[in-house]
Amino acid sequence: MTENTCVSAQNDSEWKEFGNIAGIYNTRPDYPDEMFLRLNDILATNAPDGKLAVEVGAGTGIFSRSLARFLPDNFRVIALEPSDEMRLVAGEASKNYPRLEYRFGIAEELPFDASVVDLVVAASAAHRFDRPRFLENANACSYQKAYSC
Repeated sequence: MTENTCVSAQNDSEWKEFGNIAGIYNTRPDYPDEMFLRLNDILATNAPDGKLAVEVGAGTGIFSRSLARFLPDNFRVIALEPSDEMRLVAGEASKNYPRLEYRFGIAEELPFDASVVDLVVAASAAHRFDRPRFLENANACSYQKAYSC
């Protein structure tokens, strides 16, 4: 795995609006550790052989970094974000997270084969998704017992 890969593929001008505020977004507060500890317990019990967690609409990676810090060691985290600028800020802030990789991606077209993802999360961007298409894609790329949050 390439450490903190930032793929440049800005295809949609809709996401360019976030480029101007990427640095500001990275100053937002962290999510509570307790949430990740509980998620870790759930995955350790119900997906002990899990390997892949995906955050969709990762922004500057605040939630992604916590996933990489708290999930069981056998998990890697792929954070999808359509904004080049957001991914660049995320990559810079995540250099000490070797299990975390940033890629271009949108919720409605998840770039994964069927049944390969153990956890799909959207921390704060789901209100921007076409949710029926997102859920259809999340279900298609997830194991039968995968978790979506």
